[in-house]
Amino acid sequence: MDTYEFSPEQNHKIAELSVRLRHFSIVLGVVGGLVFLNGLARWSTVGVSQGLLTVIGGLIIAGGAYLYSRPLDNFRNIIDLEGRDIEELITAMSDLVLAFKILQFIIAVITLLVCVRLALLFTT
Repeated sequence: MDTYEFSPEQNHKIAELSVRLRHFSIVLGVVGGLVFLNGLARWSTVGVSQGLLTVIGGLIIAGGAYLYSRPLDNFRNIIDLEGRDIEELITAMSDLVLAFKILQFIIAVITLLVCVRLALLFTT
């Protein structure tokens, strides 16, 4: 079976994407952690249900950080190893597709909940 190796310029673009994805994952992790801690800190002042929703929101955001960091090893392998570029790229792309599908689902659920909340506000 023939193998394909990315050119140095292509490897550079993959490295750039990897760095940006790593930064994005770190920011998501920090934001998720802060939201989680905020929920814990305000649990007694905002009530159990609001505190629990905030804690869960923080965990979901932190989970997003994990999902977006999964392809990083594959991108590193594309740059460092030879003979597996396409396999590593397909694995990384599959991980990114999963992350985006989960994000899309979360956004749809949040949008639905906001619409229901707005409908309840205007009907009462």
